[in-house]
Amino acid sequence: MVYKDKIYQKESTDPSGFEYGLMSNSYTPYSVWSYSIISGYMRLKSEKEYQYVKMSGPDVLLKTTTNSYNKKGFPTIVRTVYGDGLSPETKYTTYVEDDTQTDDPLHTAAREQLVRNGNIAAVMKQDIVVGKFRQVNQNKYKLYSNSLPLPCRRMTKRDTNIEEERAVIHEYDNYGNPLYTTKDGTNRMVYIWGYRGRYPVAIIRDTDYERVSTALGGNACFNQIADKQEPSDTDWQRMESLRILLPKAHVSLFCYDPFLGCIRWESNSRGIKAYYDYDGKGRLIRTFYKEKDAQGVERERVLKTHEYHYRGF
Repeated sequence: MVYKDKIYQKESTDPSGFEYGLMSNSYTPYSVWSYSIISGYMRLKSEKEYQYVKMSGPDVLLKTTTNSYNKKGFPTIVRTVYGDGLSPETKYTTYVEDDTQTDDPLHTAAREQLVRNGNIAAVMKQDIVVGKFRQVNQNKYKLYSNSLPLPCRRMTKRDTNIEEERAVIHEYDNYGNPLYTTKDGTNRMVYIWGYRGRYPVAIIRDTDYERVSTALGGNACFNQIADKQEPSDTDWQRMESLRILLPKAHVSLFCYDPFLGCIRWESNSRGIKAYYDYDGKGRLIRTFYKEKDAQGVERERVLKTHEYHYRGF
């Protein structure tokens, strides 16, 4: 068993020793974890969460979560029982090797490619049961132009209702990053990636992939920007121009340090930039804007500062 909690150290009257205790109080639950060996690896078997009670009696059991695994060591059944009488929740997960969906040839071809690639942890279906309520989420895959088997649709069925298409990923770049997504047939979002495909540099809301592609200069522009170590000045100008070329869209831009991954600045849909400063350890210390005063001199307007201190026991 493993106890998860914060431990404090308090000096005793005897300077040669210390007294240890748990910093639990009536508002802070703590967990007890139990493990077992699954396929040669340590896996979480169960977790019990308690509410600490001061001297008034035994601690209150809030909930118990138990896990079952397949032969590969992936969790297939997660069951949570609540101590206050709420309906228990059970989540069943189906992975790619156990998937039996046969209604979509594109999905079947992608599933077979996933197995050949060794992506055996890909989740195909989740069945969630809470009391009498049941919801089934199915992930549909297909092979995209980059030859990668990737998720394309998320289907949801609640109880006996008709299955609905909830989310769609229409396009990916060569790195497997989503370029165009929709949710419930609306909520359209287009992404532009940079820094060798590691970070999104633009998120364009309320428009579609074709309009953004046309404004940028063609579909190839997405991969051209993503392939660079960092976007060029010309790339930033092209992305800035989307605000003019797509006046009904909402364009947000993000610039990063290409080596550390820290965000340097972000520009919201109104074109206002927020800048970020970091200390030598890569910790955020300041957020600020730049604005011009009445004389046209650019000055920094600090929004937030952060200080870091260490405290030992």
